[in-house]
Amino acid sequence: MPITEEEMKQDIRLAKQVVNKTTQGFVSRNSYDKYRPFWAATQNLNYIRDLIKASGKVKNAFTILGTSENVFELINCDAENIWATDINPFAKYIYFLKKAAIRTLDVKEYISFLLEPSSKDFFNERIFEQRVIQGFSCDEQLYLQFWIELFHLFDKDQILDRFTEPVFKLTRGQDRVRYCRHLQRKNYESFKEKLDNPKVEIYQKDALELLESISDIEFDWIDITNILLFVLQTNCANDRSQFNDFIKRLGDTVQNRLGEDGIFIIDYMFRSKTPKEYLKEERIENNPFASPNDKIYKAIAETLVEYFDIIPLTYRSMANIMAGSQDSSLNDRLILAKTKNKS
Repeated sequence: MPITEEEMKQDIRLAKQVVNKTTQGFVSRNSYDKYRPFWAATQNLNYIRDLIKASGKVKNAFTILGTSENVFELINCDAENIWATDINPFAKYIYFLKKAAIRTLDVKEYISFLLEPSSKDFFNERIFEQRVIQGFSCDEQLYLQFWIELFHLFDKDQILDRFTEPVFKLTRGQDRVRYCRHLQRKNYESFKEKLDNPKVEIYQKDALELLESISDIEFDWIDITNILLFVLQTNCANDRSQFNDFIKRLGDTVQNRLGEDGIFIIDYMFRSKTPKEYLKEERIENNPFASPNDKIYKAIAETLVEYFDIIPLTYRSMANIMAGSQDSSLNDRLILAKTKNKS
């Protein structure tokens, strides 16, 4: 949804506070900050093309905006309509900055400018002013104004230290190419041509509330579960009963919004065991030695099997890819594809 000039100015004021570390009321646990945006994907996104290839063309997709790279992968897979949302106020600006950079830079330049923290060209004001500015369309000028302000106010080190996720500085942009197919040299130019093909609607709203409000659309693809741990730690304050109610609400909503043979993705969870394996462990609730995560995941698993047919899929994790490790027993990420249960 379009932003107003006043909203943009308010976001600039907030960005200044974040970079200057004067904002109060951060909600944090591990890398979850209320305002610090995620700059680059932390997961292997190859599952998107693999699942779409197996299930057929996606007409309507609903996803978390996040770092924008999952949206770009959906575009690369020819999704026709995409709804993307994020409660972080800066996610939408990162999306339009990346979009402008894709329009104006080749793949090597793009990676150096936005995804390679060690590069001299990362967040380079000269590249931004001479090249990337030209990539903002007429209806994206307010997003451009936001970045003009930030490029003038802050340097690369300030952005890396205070306006990206902590792990970003430890990563290499070239490693991301392996799990973002739109960034691979053989795909980048054709992806560029597709960039403006789909209808993409960007929101700054709670994902579940937005999904509930879209009552006239059937989705082929829903992938919002990377918010689950954030919801548990913040909205539910680690209250498992409240969180389980949230999961049931999510299940009802997704079942009502998911079309015939549509796919619902569960990611960032169940790395070591599938939901069905958790369900076999009958004594988790009363076991004093069971971890809090085991109890949470079993509660989630019980709700999931009420609503969905479960298909476990395994992909190499980002950590494995970046380390060149083949140790699938420790580091592989398990992603579960959920299809609507028609029985």
